[in-house]
Amino acid sequence: MNRQSLIMAKGETGKHAFRLPTHVKKATSEICYHLAINIAVLALLCLSFVPASQAAEKLGLKEAVSTAIKGNPDLSALNARFDAFKNIPSQEASLPDPILSFNALNLPVDTFSLDQEAMTQMQVKLTQKVPFPGKLSLKETAAIKERDGLRYRIEELKQTIASRVAQEWWELFYLAKAISIVETNQKYLQEMVEVARSRYEVGKGLQPDVLLAQVELTNLFNLQAELRGRSEETSSRLARLMGMADHSIPDIDLSCKVSLPAPPDVSRLVKRAKAKRPLLMEKEKQVEAAQARLELARKGYMPDFTLGAAYGFRQDAPQGMERPDFASFMVAVNIPIWAGSKQSRRISQKDMELAEKRRLYQSAVEQMWQQISGAAAIYKSNYRQSALYRDAVIPQARQTLASMLAAYQVGKVDFLNVIRARLALLKYERRYWRSVTNAMKALARIRAASGTYEDI
Repeated sequence: MNRQSLIMAKGETGKHAFRLPTHVKKATSEICYHLAINIAVLALLCLSFVPASQAAEKLGLKEAVSTAIKGNPDLSALNARFDAFKNIPSQEASLPDPILSFNALNLPVDTFSLDQEAMTQMQVKLTQKVPFPGKLSLKETAAIKERDGLRYRIEELKQTIASRVAQEWWELFYLAKAISIVETNQKYLQEMVEVARSRYEVGKGLQPDVLLAQVELTNLFNLQAELRGRSEETSSRLARLMGMADHSIPDIDLSCKVSLPAPPDVSRLVKRAKAKRPLLMEKEKQVEAAQARLELARKGYMPDFTLGAAYGFRQDAPQGMERPDFASFMVAVNIPIWAGSKQSRRISQKDMELAEKRRLYQSAVEQMWQQISGAAAIYKSNYRQSALYRDAVIPQARQTLASMLAAYQVGKVDFLNVIRARLALLKYERRYWRSVTNAMKALARIRAASGTYEDI
């Protein structure tokens, strides 16, 4: 180290300090710079390892269905109605309330004296109406069948909600995939614009090539805006189904592996639906409730009974003679003398209601078969299309694009053909994901129509 580097400089305070050499200062600055960079990188790494609970959550299909089942307002309202229906059977099975009455009998109107006449009494009376045996049990049976039917209606609504959630989720999945594909192609076309502009500037390209690439790039931006608008609309529908209309839902989880199962057997699904579809179970309970009401109407010819007991308190005679109290008992029955215009008409009414419930059940079976067969046909068509795009069309389009690029670099193919090949690949990739998501949406309808939303 030379002498000048160690010269002591005297300050204004009279104290002395060492002046560092220039190369030492430079080395110190470089060390501080690298240390700051390392600290910044370390801080970024620490921020990247956030806990899982703090990471951005992605919305999976099962989570969306589960949230909708728990928070859908329509389902909550139907559950509340079912809770109210649970109290009806016990009411229908109970006897009418007894009647307690207090009577003053045979009072003389000249004096209103209680001991003047021997028949004067103060009476306490209790009466109870008793329907003909079997009527209460039939009323209870009809109420129980209606309650059970409502429970199956809740299960059917769960199937419907799960299916609709799955369809909206898969639509969002497709839109997210399509937006990602469009953004990738935007970057590619931006590079193509730069390439075409560079070739034009050096005299090896044409100005129409630049303009064509810019037009196609603008079209991709328009397509991206359209897809984003559709995604927001679909997201709002899904939020409504999930009971989150006032909140935004998380992004769709695109990391899930999409695997299309083989096309289902329609006859097997129809057989399964007849045994498990909640809608058909509800219709069966409605038929059974109508049968119970018909039997109840037929018992309308049978009389109901009114039982009663009374106790009359009498005053002793004015001469002091004791008068015993009176006890009274009664049995009364109603006489169906208007059966032609009342009981018979009621039986006819309940018979027609039973026929209606049976026809509704058959209609539900036919509707179920149509839903399954129609969704299965859509699934089979999209299943085949997705396989064709995946295994043949897209690989061929990629090979064509690679060949076009190689030929364009040596001047054997014009710029327009390269752009067309790239846009064709974009179209085929979007169509592939469209067919895949359409197949999954059809599969959700099939599973809901066959009666097991848990498989969605």
